[in-house]
Amino acid sequence: MKKNLIFFLSILFTVSCGLLSPIYAQIKTQTSDELFTQARNIPKEKTNYPKIISLLKSALVKSPDYADIRLFLGRVYTWNDNLDSARYQFNQVLAKDPKNIEAYSALFDVAYWNENYTRALDHANMGLLYEPNSAELNIKKAKALNALKETRQAMALLKEYRQK
Repeated sequence: MKKNLIFFLSILFTVSCGLLSPIYAQIKTQTSDELFTQARNIPKEKTNYPKIISLLKSALVKSPDYADIRLFLGRVYTWNDNLDSARYQFNQVLAKDPKNIEAYSALFDVAYWNENYTRALDHANMGLLYEPNSAELNIKKAKALNALKETRQAMALLKEYRQK
């Protein structure tokens, strides 16, 4: 019992003196751009996702409307199979900027990779309302149409897009 109390008090003292983790102190002084850059430079391996997510969340505390950070966080959530969290991040971006093509593209990917081709097509179409000549979204739309066995329509779309 005494050992536990002494251990607890030593941890409390260490935290209160700022000795426990210089990393947390460093995060407090870094800008959102610095945290974002640090997160992007970490190898994209599953074991690193929690660290990347933590850095991105810290960056968002400093800059909650920073779309690129939110989009990257959503991508990392997607890779980590946290699909609801990913969708939330992408939709937060669209709530602030309904014309953000990258957010539609990311939502497309979440739906497409999970074989929800109709929903993926919806996301491509929404983005194309704002940027009809987006090569990325036109190609994704064709992929969704093809997956939905609408091969002729997909080919016609690609042919029409190529002629523009």
